[in-house]
Amino acid sequence: GIRDIYDRGLALAAYLQQKIAAKWTPEALTVQSPDPRFKTFLTSFTPFRDRYVTSQYAAINSALSQVVSRLAAGSPKIYVRTVTWRERRTETADNRVAFRVSTHAMYNDWDEIDVMFGEVVKHVEAVAGETGLPLM
Repeated sequence: GIRDIYDRGLALAAYLQQKIAAKWTPEALTVQSPDPRFKTFLTSFTPFRDRYVTSQYAAINSALSQVVSRLAAGSPKIYVRTVTWRERRTETADNRVAFRVSTHAMYNDWDEIDVMFGEVVKHVEAVAGETGLPLM
């Protein structure tokens, strides 16, 4: 039923979040709340150390976009998106960016998450090496 679908989506998201935290620290996760009201099938994260340095926004946004493009062009195709937002409502433009991964809608089991995450790591590390952006 619907509750089983919900529970599975959350379990898959928790699995992905554990992998992200183990690779890049829990601070790489955009939302770090134990409150179950904030749990969803979506996971957002940024593995670059200077992710909240406003002057680095353009470089990190470009790096994440490069990773997304490489993932989509690869085999197997990996579908990861980015999301941008403003740190404060008073900001005139977005100054934060993160990857956004949908568990259950795109990645339906643990093996698919393992493959996707392995590819993300490979391309993030390549782009970090090319751009000189430090990882967490």
